[in-house]
Amino acid sequence: VILNFAGFSLRALGRLREATQPLEACITMGIKEENWKSAAANLSNLSELLLTLGDVKSSVSAARQAVSHADKSEDWVEQRDELTALADALHQWGALEEAEQTFREAEALQKERQPEYPYLYSLRGYQFCDLLLGRGAAAITEVRKRAEHGLQVANSHGWLLEKALDTLTLGRAWMMQAETENKKHFSTAMKYLDDAVDGFRKSGDQDYLALSLIYRAECYWLRKMFEKAWIDLLEAKEIAELG
Repeated sequence: VILNFAGFSLRALGRLREATQPLEACITMGIKEENWKSAAANLSNLSELLLTLGDVKSSVSAARQAVSHADKSEDWVEQRDELTALADALHQWGALEEAEQTFREAEALQKERQPEYPYLYSLRGYQFCDLLLGRGAAAITEVRKRAEHGLQVANSHGWLLEKALDTLTLGRAWMMQAETENKKHFSTAMKYLDDAVDGFRKSGDQDYLALSLIYRAECYWLRKMFEKAWIDLLEAKEIAELG
């Protein structure tokens, strides 16, 4: 438990490479004790961390191991979570068809156990929407529906990070709609992006704060508000360098 807290805290501080060490120690302990649920969860966290660091190949490998250990645990929540961790890593790897198939497998598993939640939510929902947004304007309606559902779930539980993630998704979807349909939607997109940046500041999550600043900078740039875009990019750069 202490090693987990150490890894989480180091990551929150932006000390990402240092954060891998306690996670790797947790994984070794979990496998040695045949605590497959713990090993799977920590491998999933390691996969996400490696992805943030840009080591995509190792991230995919860690995620595949996480899925294997989750299956041994026979815990459906772990199985769903590790499938989505693998799907996200595959997305960044460029294996888009396998990524989408894996996301939908995880969603089907959740729907079977939690029929009141038809869509993946929390970080899992954000990651699936991130993949869908890569399709372009054709996916905007589905993405907004998914993100609005995720936002309802986050608000009902008082989750800061999850609320910010869904708000960021909505900001990106409205920005895409403004580009392709009607520039008036830029004001709606900016409202969501502002809320997302504020939400990540409150949650203390540095890597997603940097991401939200980059997307807001893009929206500023599209609106020709170059000075504000530059300020956001400088802050995102500073966060990235610290990590």
